[in-house]
Amino acid sequence: MSKYGNTMKDHITIDRAFNSTLMLRKTRPGTILILEGDTDARFFRNLIEPTRCQIVISHSKDNAIKVLNKLIQNKIPGILAIVDNDYWVVENKVISDPNLIPYDFHDFEILQLLSPAFPKYMAEVIPADQLAKCEQVSQGLLKAVFQLGVQIGFVRWVNDHFQFYFSFENLPYQDFCDFANLTVDFSKLLKILFQLPNKCQKSKDEVRAEIESKMSGSHDPRYVCQGHDCMQLLKHIAPIIANKYCGREVGQTIFEKLRHDNSERGIRLAYEYKHFQATDIHKLIQEWEKRNSYQVLR
Repeated sequence: MSKYGNTMKDHITIDRAFNSTLMLRKTRPGTILILEGDTDARFFRNLIEPTRCQIVISHSKDNAIKVLNKLIQNKIPGILAIVDNDYWVVENKVISDPNLIPYDFHDFEILQLLSPAFPKYMAEVIPADQLAKCEQVSQGLLKAVFQLGVQIGFVRWVNDHFQFYFSFENLPYQDFCDFANLTVDFSKLLKILFQLPNKCQKSKDEVRAEIESKMSGSHDPRYVCQGHDCMQLLKHIAPIIANKYCGREVGQTIFEKLRHDNSERGIRLAYEYKHFQATDIHKLIQEWEKRNSYQVLR
């Protein structure tokens, strides 16, 4: 879905994904797995059995659900859609479609950050003579990233709930985040968001009040933090945490490495099948396989 709701492009994308699925069903007898985007497909590439399961990319969560519904209505068998959880848990949304499975947490990036893949990745970033402190640095870093990321997550949640269609692409985190004190300047962030095209009919003060209302509740950061935010914040916060545990020189080394590294790719490559086996989504996929006599996982 575009920033401003359903467009002709969205309908074309839905039709294209639907038609691609129909063509696959004629040529391949196995499962057809509908995913939101390219990064989801890369995540699942090493988890699925490629001879029994084919991936179709829908290019958004909304599109994935609409394509799935259209296929179910046409009685096409062996279709499974996996989408971001987003704010379904914190909004107590109940999933009634047995062919729709959300990630355990907000999205698959959060799933990866909370897995052993994260300290495994950090072991490649931390200097060899500091590896004994890797677990300590990783846990401290993860806690800090979530503490800052959840604040941005509340803004995203309000945007999603009220459909303001604010654009969060290419956020200049350094312009509104205090990485040392792990705080967000909401006035600066809202100023950035309001400067871009949107459909918000509320004032900045009213939006700020909605954000504070969400923040006043007790919500699990794992379901509020957005994965991309956390991956970007990682680069800014890691040197500060490394300074604390390993000294300034190590912090600078880590800063230089992360500045030139693709953390999202690195953590994804560190993620192993055994990590996936420990998740709820793995169990739900297995249950779907048994109910439908189709294979997804290797």
